[in-house]
Amino acid sequence: MADTIILYHLYKKHHWLMRGHTFYQLHLLLDKHASEQIELIDALGERVQTLGGVAIADPRHVAEVTKIKRPPNGVEEVPVMLSRLLEAHELIIEELRVAIEKTAANQVGIFMLLRLI
Repeated sequence: MADTIILYHLYKKHHWLMRGHTFYQLHLLLDKHASEQIELIDALGERVQTLGGVAIADPRHVAEVTKIKRPPNGVEEVPVMLSRLLEAHELIIEELRVAIEKTAANQVGIFMLLRLI
């Protein structure tokens, strides 16, 4: 969840800092993706709470647990900003794959335990 929150903020930062001849198209695109991230954050937070956890919301806590590297202050070149967003998505996808594997292994373990009962 922390990584998703950080990704949202990266989209907003880069949305505001876009420039050049592709400004308008990228400005709109990044804002669209930021809006989609907000929906994901809300769904994740509600799911965490439903499962008995505590959703991360405090910005200080988010900054402590995220695996996404902090971007430098100020403006970067457009290709660098887009590359940073891509890297953040790749990191989240890698983490999800690990979580899926752990979940599958736990399900097999629970199934085997239930067969013994």
